[in-house]
Amino acid sequence: MQRIRVQLLIVGLWLLTTAVIAQKPTGGAVRWVTFRQLDSLQRAQPRPVFVYLNTSWCGYCHMFSRTTLRHTDVVRRLNEEFYCVNFDAESREPVVFQGKTYQFRPTGVGTGQHELATWLMQPYNDAAYPALLFRNSNFDPLTAVFSALPRQSFETLLDAVATRHR
Repeated sequence: MQRIRVQLLIVGLWLLTTAVIAQKPTGGAVRWVTFRQLDSLQRAQPRPVFVYLNTSWCGYCHMFSRTTLRHTDVVRRLNEEFYCVNFDAESREPVVFQGKTYQFRPTGVGTGQHELATWLMQPYNDAAYPALLFRNSNFDPLTAVFSALPRQSFETLLDAVATRHR
């Protein structure tokens, strides 16, 4: 009797694991570009831009990266329709973008924000992480969401941005 319980437990765990994995298909990786590359890419082939602003301490950012940004359909659409920039809002590295150099600015002991992140979130009063920012091919703001979205909601957002950009 004990042996049957153990076997049922093993089969149950295997089925549960299989079901969880099946819900999260992975489709390779998003092709991230840097801000430095963006200008030349836009000259060659204009596209809308998805800027993913995140931080190392943001749990919702990690969740969004591990789930939505790894889903097959999301990865395919982002790679085919957008230029994608993944940027740590607390990066200490200077970034040159559109002829200007942006730096990290300390705001306290061991904390601060990159000037580029501050500039990108400037049009929005309620900025938080993760910041999912969409810009047109001229880098004018299209829309922004300050939340980790599930796949279906993110795909709806991609539909809206693609329609607006046409």
